[in-house]
Amino acid sequence: MFEIENLTNELIYEIFDYFDSCDIYQSFSNLNTHFENLLLNPCLQLRICFDITYEFDVDTELKMVKYYEEYIYPYRDKVIALHLYETFIINKFFSICTIDSSFTNLQSIIVNDISSLKFAVLLFYFRGLPCLYSLTIVINETDEDEIGDIYRMTFQLSALKYFKFEISNRLTHYLDLPKATPTEQSPIEYLSIRHHLTIDDLSDLLTYTPHLKHLNCMTCVQSNSLDLIANPIPLKDLVHVSLSIDQISFNIFEQFLLQIGSQLRVLSLAVYQSDFNYLDPIRWENLILKRMPHLQRFRFHFNEKNDDEFDVKPLTHSLIGGFHSPFWLDRRWFFRISIDSHYVVHSILPDGFDFLLQIDFICLFFCRICLENSEESLALVDEATMNDGASMTISFYR
Repeated sequence: MFEIENLTNELIYEIFDYFDSCDIYQSFSNLNTHFENLLLNPCLQLRICFDITYEFDVDTELKMVKYYEEYIYPYRDKVIALHLYETFIINKFFSICTIDSSFTNLQSIIVNDISSLKFAVLLFYFRGLPCLYSLTIVINETDEDEIGDIYRMTFQLSALKYFKFEISNRLTHYLDLPKATPTEQSPIEYLSIRHHLTIDDLSDLLTYTPHLKHLNCMTCVQSNSLDLIANPIPLKDLVHVSLSIDQISFNIFEQFLLQIGSQLRVLSLAVYQSDFNYLDPIRWENLILKRMPHLQRFRFHFNEKNDDEFDVKPLTHSLIGGFHSPFWLDRRWFFRISIDSHYVVHSILPDGFDFLLQIDFICLFFCRICLENSEESLALVDEATMNDGASMTISFYR
């Protein structure tokens, strides 16, 4: 008969990694001497997770008090992760528990669904955590004046390497964040911004993160200022950037890349804009060769609004051939067009067909127009398939 007690301590600890620590203590505490010693072992690392899967009833607060007093606080020096989901649970938890410097090994915090005001208060206590390297926050209610303060306080966390900051609404948030001084710089290496902000606010924000390696930004929009000051931001370690930008001219975006782009190896860009300079292959070639010489992977999506008559601009036709030059083909960066009822999406992808059109079958003529105006001839359609009678995928091979 199999008995868990016969497993090695190492294997038991690996099994414990799959369970919430409160459940572990509730199940194995006072079970026998063997498990009691395992729970007291300083090598044991605890992970606390409260989410909607917990069956909290009217006695929720009493249960949380019990968990905190019996399973969390006495072993707080072993807690390495604290993950909290849902406003109700978060408010109850922090009403009875203070996360401070006594959590000496706490490394990862996720707080999903909290107001900006309450999170700003928590940050005051988080500053005392000596090992906090990962912080993920989802804000449900915002006060415009607090967003910049949240960034400023987060950048004061001395051990933080990963920061993901998400705001549930789609409003543009103005950070009012001045450029960093040398004493305000953060050790953050991975930054994920999941809210709308202006591109000049993003530029100022990056002055706080000189050690940044990966940047992911949900949506950057144009600011009221006409130009960015193209002073390089010292981001010598920044190798991976993923951006979505809306209504920012290519001139402004190019200035932004001049600030950050010299060491980039991966660039992923989604553009929602009517500026067709983004589709100029020669301009991209020059920018990459001169300012991003280390770039290895390039993903690009230019989203052009589709009108009811599928009126394709002549400029689009003339640019198709430009993305089939040796510069693009040698790097195996392939041009693609997809069309739906809302957008014509012009893409550069690191793999796939040279040219792919996905279009409503009633607009098959559009494909013919594109080919007739392309600067480079393409082979005849190799295959065409109908999808549920509503759309057609046509693949072209060189």
